Amino acid sequence: MASRKLNVAVLAGGRSSEHDISRLSAMTVIEALDPDRFSAVPVLIERSGDWRLTSPSKLALPGAGPRASVDDFDES
Repeated sequence: MASRKLNVAVLAGGRSSEHDISRLSAMTVIEALDPDRFSAVPVLIERSGDWRLTSPSKLALPGAGPRASVDDFDES
């Protein structure tokens, strides 16, 4: 019997001064979820307080370049 993926709502943003940090943190959480076990459901809370379903790519901050991955660092 195949197991179903668990949907996980990942909230990001908000009305505080930590809005941008929250968006970055949410992206990190989504990247860390095992895609074989979990299906991320990103929810962006706008600065106005409005809640919107979104995609992980839309959580990225405008003008932000590509993010470094743990795999990008040489451990030697």
